[in-house]
Amino acid sequence: MDWLTKYAPHKIDDVVGNNELKQAVKHWISNPDEMPHLLFAGKTGTGKTTIAYIIARSILNNFSINFKEINASNNNSVDYIRNVVINYMRYAPIFRDAPYKILLLDEADYLTPEAQATLRRPLEVYKHNCRVIFTANNPNKIIDAIKEGRVSFFKFNRLRKSDIVNRLNYIATKEGLSVDVERIADESDGSMRKAIALLQQRAITGNNIEKIVMEYLGV
Repeated sequence: MDWLTKYAPHKIDDVVGNNELKQAVKHWISNPDEMPHLLFAGKTGTGKTTIAYIIARSILNNFSINFKEINASNNNSVDYIRNVVINYMRYAPIFRDAPYKILLLDEADYLTPEAQATLRRPLEVYKHNCRVIFTANNPNKIIDAIKEGRVSFFKFNRLRKSDIVNRLNYIATKEGLSVDVERIADESDGSMRKAIALLQQRAITGNNIEKIVMEYLGV
């Protein structure tokens, strides 16, 4: 199994870093009506999408029905926003035990400025039906009308090396590995996603080398 999936956090306390946001998430889980639209911005591998999923799974009893993820890098036109995104926001959640639907608009910095502008009014009008979580690698590409007036903006910084090392040590222990996690953390550039992928790659490479040697020796 892919270790990014196997060791993905499922609770907010399992997330590494972003402590200020983690406290806010706990509050929203306990008080879902108080959660605003959100903008998570930062480099890849810093936890933006992971935390968005944790929020949605924690708040929505019927997650699979009342949650939708759209990759804006592939769907970024005004027509798509009008016909798909706003149409999704317009309607109340299925089953009334959900406080609202949640829409994850991933890589929202790929939306054209015109497409973003189309969302300004719907974010206000349909907030009671749907909360939107935007993620972006480059927040400078999000228009001010959204970034400064219609969402709560959280900047995700590169993770500290010590946090990455601790997580890699946990995974290595679970997998029975003996590897230089310090070096992997140095190579990860503050990205937990990259660090875990590198760890699994090292494990696979090591196993392959061992297999080749054993076959060569005829063992």
